[in-house]
Amino acid sequence: MRIGIFLVLVYLSLIGQPQLDHFDFEFPTGLTQVAGIEFPIIIVAIDNQGDTFRYNFDADLTTTFGSRYISPTSVRFYNGVCDTNITVTLSDTLRVICSSMGVTDTSARLTVKPNIASHLLLLTPGETHDPGIPPGKYGNPNSHYAGEDFTCTVLLTDDWFNRVGSGNNDSIFFSSTDQFAPQITARMTGDSLDFTFHFRTSGSQELYIYDKNPQISGDTSRPIMVLFGNYTQLLLLLPGEDSLPGDTTTWIPNTPGKSGAPYPQYMGEGFPVRVLACDSFWNLNTGMNNYQIEIRSDFWCHVYPPVAVMSNGVARFDSVVFDSSGENQNLWAVDLNTGRESYRCNINILARARHIEAYPDSDTITAGHITPIYAKVLDIHGKPLWDRAVYFEVVSGHGEMLDTLKSTDTSGIAIARFFASTPYVDEFDTIRIRSDTAETLISIYVQVPESLVIKGKIVAFPNPLTSSSREVVLLYYLPSACNVKILIYDTFGNPVRKWELAPGEEGARMGVNRFIWDGKDAHKRRVASGAYIVRIIGYSHTETPFNQTVKVGVVW
Repeated sequence: MRIGIFLVLVYLSLIGQPQLDHFDFEFPTGLTQVAGIEFPIIIVAIDNQGDTFRYNFDADLTTTFGSRYISPTSVRFYNGVCDTNITVTLSDTLRVICSSMGVTDTSARLTVKPNIASHLLLLTPGETHDPGIPPGKYGNPNSHYAGEDFTCTVLLTDDWFNRVGSGNNDSIFFSSTDQFAPQITARMTGDSLDFTFHFRTSGSQELYIYDKNPQISGDTSRPIMVLFGNYTQLLLLLPGEDSLPGDTTTWIPNTPGKSGAPYPQYMGEGFPVRVLACDSFWNLNTGMNNYQIEIRSDFWCHVYPPVAVMSNGVARFDSVVFDSSGENQNLWAVDLNTGRESYRCNINILARARHIEAYPDSDTITAGHITPIYAKVLDIHGKPLWDRAVYFEVVSGHGEMLDTLKSTDTSGIAIARFFASTPYVDEFDTIRIRSDTAETLISIYVQVPESLVIKGKIVAFPNPLTSSSREVVLLYYLPSACNVKILIYDTFGNPVRKWELAPGEEGARMGVNRFIWDGKDAHKRRVASGAYIVRIIGYSHTETPFNQTVKVGVVW
């Protein structure tokens, strides 16, 4: 379209018609305006004969500081007149410039004042104030060393980052992404405030500022690179600990430069250790290489490798092994090149069960009886461990552990009771015994007393019946299937309970029979402690092949 207008102008020139000569500007509301507030402007195109250049065309608008501070930047003339509203965001004394068809003209000086205070602008070293447009500054923040002081400037601005010219006497708060950097409060009396700051933690950090006045928005700096300082100290890290760069702690019991707590380790078992080359703020100096580091202790220990070579500021030890258990055993690192030493670090060394010597009181036991099992828990040096949890578990067979968890005594021995439940045939019961990571298996041979049964006797076990065994097993032999009565009396002859079994039922079959009494009477109530007579009668229409009694004790 502009090419078309140019061709028209050439044509008009050739035929002697008026041509665009200049622009006249008018500001109906005056030559003083406010940044960001729209105001009217009238621009009249004047031809070379001093009359209005009555054509429709487009023109460009800018300012003496550039087009980024004015909007719109393109306007339309109708019959040679542009009557529109514009906005200028830069607070300064400037002129509006209009250009079209090779003609450029400048308005009278326009004074643009700042708008109301609404924003804090933070300028760090390396950044320059750039009012009139977001973000209000240009340049990149300079890098700083950890602990190095630098000066920042805070400006009180309007929404377009123009300085407002006066302060609001508000309290300004400063913080950062560095948890160990100082937090500052200052009062802004003018429209600018300088403050000194430093970071403690290396890496990318940001600064925050905010005003207590909610009508004033704060600001966040661009990322600021904080560099680690010179290597001045060693930091030894145990398992469970991590470095805490920037840490302000100085009291050694609070482990400066570290977070977490060391995990307890075990005597005779190796654990890794790291040693860091740090600046005075506990930042890792990754430029440190080839320094020879050694681990030392006031206690007997073995370190591998004996000397570690530092790489990128870190020396790694694969294994540290203590020979004895105990609390607060210490370690520290020494730089063999510089003589620097870390502070002493304490760690608890525990004794872990490494062996279990276990055996039953008897390796052969009659069904229904109880035998103790002894488990002696030993450390890696074969020394007994006191107050150590020992777990007992039957892993095969019909027996059961009456004690599944016991603690060792001062001799390192734990005693648990094994109850030989009634199998149908003789068997080996296997018991697993473990403490910490140590484990062992033992076997107990359980015999069923069939010889007495086959001889026509009643075998009752366990006898006496106790609260731990909960029931008594009655074994007896029938030469043939028959009717069976099972009668229980107290010692005064008073009936307690009675069962009648038909031939072929459990307890009334040919051969060895097994019947269980749960220690309760006919009303399902637990009987009193004492002695009881059990009579078992096997009979048919013509004979009584079995009629025996056995005395059973009950102790609750």
